Amino acid sequence: PLNWTGPVFDVKAPPYNAAGNGITDDLAAISSALADASAHVAANPNSRPTVYLPQGTYNLYGSLTPVSNVRLQGAGRDAAGNWLSRIQR
Repeated sequence: PLNWTGPVFDVKAPPYNAAGNGITDDLAAISSALADASAHVAANPNSRPTVYLPQGTYNLYGSLTPVSNVRLQGAGRDAAGNWLSRIQR
């Protein structure tokens, strides 16, 4: 199994600044975080960074490009089993 160690790229934090409000198109912010994480892996082949989506609803008016050796992770579920991070198109 892969050891997921490495930096965390939080899509709501600068320089990405995703809104996660269910209204704003967050495609550019998430794509930029994925690109930075991919560049990190290229420079550090044994690293396994995470692109983190904090609680929110992220609108994507387009498609994300999958990135090898980078984990895309949301905030998980609440006590009732509802997802705390959602992606919608």
